[in-house]
Amino acid sequence: MSIKSLSAFAKHCPCLDGLALTIFDTRDVPLVVDHTLNSQLPLARLDVGVSQLQPENILKVTDFLTKLFPNLIDVSVFDEMMWEGFEDVGEQNLPAYLANPEAYRRFQAWRQVREELESAHPSSPASGFDTSDPIAAMLQSFLSSRPQGQSLPLHLLQ
Repeated sequence: MSIKSLSAFAKHCPCLDGLALTIFDTRDVPLVVDHTLNSQLPLARLDVGVSQLQPENILKVTDFLTKLFPNLIDVSVFDEMMWEGFEDVGEQNLPAYLANPEAYRRFQAWRQVREELESAHPSSPASGFDTSDPIAAMLQSFLSSRPQGQSLPLHLLQ
């Protein structure tokens, strides 16, 4: 499946707020989203599974996703939790049980896409709150410490 196929979700699933795909090809990224499509506004979370992303395509993929899903702020990969705490150590310094350079590069590339998306949405929960409000600061602290994709406890939603 190509990254171009995400256009079908934008066109035919206008209420979709999250999407998880096992793998799609990011080698051939469209430069312009088909203007006959309406942007799919609700989608905020995309799990890309084990999709590879070449470093030279990071900005193209980010631009494509931003045009197709303007409210997208959360991109995650299949094995993201295992990299927690090792995000910036570099391939050569990974512990033996994480010594999978391909998976590490995939994680790093998609993390860059997420950071680009978050910087485009400065008021999103993924990128920050008004920390002058003590409740918002506490919620920001909680959200940044939980594993990616973990649901909020019910008592925080009440």
